[in-house]
Amino acid sequence: MDEKKPVLILLSFSREGAVAWIAHLDLMRSFERAFRRAGLPLRWSQGFNPRPSLVFALPLGVGLECEADLLEIELCEKIPVESLPEKLNAQLPPGLRITKACLPEAHTKSLMNLVEEAVYRFSARGAGLAWKKLAEKAEAGEEILVERKSKGKIRQLALFPLILGWEVLSDDEFRLRVKAGSRENLRPDLCLQALKNQSFISSDDADDARIIREKLILSEFSTT
Repeated sequence: MDEKKPVLILLSFSREGAVAWIAHLDLMRSFERAFRRAGLPLRWSQGFNPRPSLVFALPLGVGLECEADLLEIELCEKIPVESLPEKLNAQLPPGLRITKACLPEAHTKSLMNLVEEAVYRFSARGAGLAWKKLAEKAEAGEEILVERKSKGKIRQLALFPLILGWEVLSDDEFRLRVKAGSRENLRPDLCLQALKNQSFISSDDADDARIIREKLILSEFSTT
């Protein structure tokens, strides 16, 4: 490889606990600090406000946990990727952890444009039973609508056309596979909104729900 070309590294990371409540910009800064402290030869952007080159596959909303989200970084030189998780985890705050590092397969689009689906797990009192009731209504032909705010406007969104599969794990837990990414993206909070709208779950239980993004599914290559 031409040493002048940037070296791409794909990182898989998890986020749980209190750190799930930091905003996306703070999450970026946490990673940037860890990269610098670990001595990574980061490639920086040009201009008046240079930043390290890092791209998240799909930004995490505040309060959302994850098990295997993806982050791509550019380095100025090759380094052994096998040692990266241990080296970076020593610099990251509690609850934020690198689970895997690898050289990604070649892809023609940006990482963000590769995301097509996401898998979420929801845990709250009665959530599994509530979702089963909602899904039964949808399967009976009732259109389930939620309100989505975008660019200052509120519009009605049909929920189930964006859901690719679902599974009730217990009375209090369910899993959804949904459309995600830059073209069509279902925010998980809208699923809880639908349960509240139907009075299948209380507002307090919905607000206390734990949402975990288990994985992202990409169009051009697999990370498993």
